[in-house]
Amino acid sequence: MSVAGVVVDDSDRILAVERMDNGRWEAPGGILELGETLAEGVRREVAEETGVHVEVGRMTGVYQNLTLGVVALVFRCRPIGGVPTPSEESRRVEWLTLDEVRERRDVPPVL
Repeated sequence: MSVAGVVVDDSDRILAVERMDNGRWEAPGGILELGETLAEGVRREVAEETGVHVEVGRMTGVYQNLTLGVVALVFRCRPIGGVPTPSEESRRVEWLTLDEVRERRDVPPVL
């Protein structure tokens, strides 16, 4: 099972990562570790991929990746610290408006 965090700041911008493995812009997230709670997994994944620390809020959706056979639980989050920084998993990390998220989602990845 995987989790993702839709991190929204006080200006209604959304924290997005350009993934290193496929070039797509997405919310930070990944596979839960053994014994980890959902909230712990969201906090860890967001911090690992973005450098931003979050408070995990309510679940906003459940999605199934049919190709990979993975179910993802998505949670709304609020940033509480850290600085957006790329990682081994994320090529770029940016605060985007909703319109910018829509634009980048529709752009084919460049690998």
